[in-house]
Amino acid sequence: MRDWHRQFLAWLSIYFERREENASTDKWKLDWKDLAAEGEAVLRVAGAEAGLAALLRWKPRRLMPPAVLSICHHLLASGKSALLEAALGHLSHRPIWDIFIRVPLAIAGGPLDQDALSVNIGRWIRRGWLTPEAASRELGATGSKSGVCRTLITAAEIVTSRAGMLDGARAVLELFATPSLRREDKIFPSSHELVDATMRAHALLECAAGREATLATYIQRVHEEAALTTEPAQRDEKRWREERTKRLESFVEATLPVYKARAKFILASSSDRASAQAKFEEILKRYGSADFRQSDDHNVQSMRQLLAESTAELAHLPGVFASSITQLTFANMRAGFSVRMLAAAQTLSMNMEAHAAILDKVVNRARAIRTEREPATDRADQLIALARLLSPISPRDAESLFAEASEVLDGVDYDSVFHLEMLEEFAKTASSALEPIG
Repeated sequence: MRDWHRQFLAWLSIYFERREENASTDKWKLDWKDLAAEGEAVLRVAGAEAGLAALLRWKPRRLMPPAVLSICHHLLASGKSALLEAALGHLSHRPIWDIFIRVPLAIAGGPLDQDALSVNIGRWIRRGWLTPEAASRELGATGSKSGVCRTLITAAEIVTSRAGMLDGARAVLELFATPSLRREDKIFPSSHELVDATMRAHALLECAAGREATLATYIQRVHEEAALTTEPAQRDEKRWREERTKRLESFVEATLPVYKARAKFILASSSDRASAQAKFEEILKRYGSADFRQSDDHNVQSMRQLLAESTAELAHLPGVFASSITQLTFANMRAGFSVRMLAAAQTLSMNMEAHAAILDKVVNRARAIRTEREPATDRADQLIALARLLSPISPRDAESLFAEASEVLDGVDYDSVFHLEMLEEFAKTASSALEPIG
């Protein structure tokens, strides 16, 4: 690790030298992954204080959340929770950042000060660091994966599950349940992250208040004035709006019950948690398959993957085994490990109790990849992704998967030759057909 850090600093020095020389750096840019790599190396080598100092000297500050979350994933998955607990002691004067350590520690089953967590997430709202408009931009973007928003919502759920609806947790949930984020003209079935965040917040607030989250309470109706003047155009626009509303209502009616069961699972007392878990698992397994129209809906299928991530974050629940959460997370899994499923598995990997179940899933998936009739590069990419997942959990198994991926790539040239030989026969047939007759 020390040698790696020296290499990183040398690389960084050359990067800034080239930047000073006005050389092109378009293909050689720094991002939060580079910050995370240096921060983790310094944490492991020099301790918590030096590691945090290395991270905090970087700007802009928006790079901090994903970098800290990435470091937490690696350290917790490899059993180095003591480093993160020590880091919390050095963040007492920076409470705005410590949630990105407290939340992963809670998911890992570590110690938790729910009062401090509630106060610190409330600061994000009071200081205006996160507003409904900012949340809408982040969560509504195509392909969005906002670590800040997900961490804040998870933090609010952690506090609520242990201490009830404290002020900070309520402030965060109310922000994500803001009616402006749930307007029928602003939210769409394809806005997966926005739907997930608003349903998590709305269902939990309603359940905590003893009310039932329904289609009527979730969707905020708006009166839209016709923008077109001609009567035929107005009819077409009205028909389009009705179809859009119908699709949204159908999607919400199918998806909201899952989040209601999830909220009840979070709020259940220790005596009722087992039955609430069983109900949640039943609804989760049925989602997307109970209605034949949903089985082909790509938005429902995407939400199933996102629900796996949200379910993995429930590993923080007191009195619930991480192995049970792992079972819930993969309850709706179809063939293969999608990007979302890999993210869910990475979240679970922070809890040591989940390692055996994750290893079992990965081994079974790797076994299936060997027999699949897919291009060699695709199979190798899948094996490498699984190896990276296992790297902090079981380095030897990860090394074995990397080696297997290398062997698969050795077959790329063979596959190419086979395809060219197959195309050669087509080329002969085609060339003869092009010859003049007579």
